[in-house]
Amino acid sequence: MAARVRLAAGADGRGITTELVDVSAGGLRVRGAPPPPYLEGQAVEVQIWPAETNELIAPGDVSLRGEGIVVRVEENGGEKVHTALRFEGPLKLREPFESLFLY
Repeated sequence: MAARVRLAAGADGRGITTELVDVSAGGLRVRGAPPPPYLEGQAVEVQIWPAETNELIAPGDVSLRGEGIVVRVEENGGEKVHTALRFEGPLKLREPFESLFLY
C-alpha cells in the first residue's frame, strides 16, 4: 500500500499532494512535480494518509496531521522535486468521528 502526503504552506493554504518516499519519527521525504509552493525554512502543514497511487483524500479517511519545517528542496532536472522536512512536534491521528463506537 502506498501513502500520499499533502503539504500546505502560507496563509492561503496553497499546497501540493505528493508521494511519500520515507518517514521517520523526526520527519519525512516526499517526491513530486515541480515547482513546490514552499521554500527551505518555511513552515508547512502536513497530512499523511494511506492511498492508492493517484487517489485523493476523502473527508472520512484516517490520516496523520501535523506541522513541519522544510529543510531541503532538490530539483531533479525539472522532472521531480525531492523535499525533506522536520516535524515540529508529534503527528496527530485524524479519524472520522462517525466511525467511533462508544460502548
